[in-house]
Amino acid sequence: MIHHAHLGKVVHHLKNGRVREFTPKGKIFTVSGGKLAKQNPIERIGQGGYSARLFVGLKVGRKLKWKIADVVKIVWDVRERQKATPDASILAQSGIYKDMKGRRIVEPSVQIIILDFSGQPKEVFVYQMQTLGEALCRELEQETVILEIQNKGVIEDVYTVKA
Repeated sequence: MIHHAHLGKVVHHLKNGRVREFTPKGKIFTVSGGKLAKQNPIERIGQGGYSARLFVGLKVGRKLKWKIADVVKIVWDVRERQKATPDASILAQSGIYKDMKGRRIVEPSVQIIILDFSGQPKEVFVYQMQTLGEALCRELEQETVILEIQNKGVIEDVYTVKA
């Protein structure tokens, strides 16, 4: 329920001609359900668990071929097929590595961050992320995708994924 209120200076003109003024001072607080409401409420949704970071390039050889939108589509489609929430954060970045021919490659790339809110066993979550990495590798024509598995923010495993 919303109650509209004027929280500024108030002037009352009484019948006897007197004037009363009130100017509020101090902070304004919101009270909801008899409790003081936080200005920016947060809700705890879990104690943390497994998460994954996948690193994938957007070039094929030396030619820029893919866009972030292509990555978004692949992540969404694979996670939907896995019957898992497709929520992810995708960060644009620049990657540097040595290819199989020994050349230095600098390319735009992305980092995909996925948090497991469902509490999957580690084996299941890792398998899902491996499958996602394989799809990214295959569909974006990459030599490899790097997959990092974390547990409560601590890196536990790092894999190279190939199609």
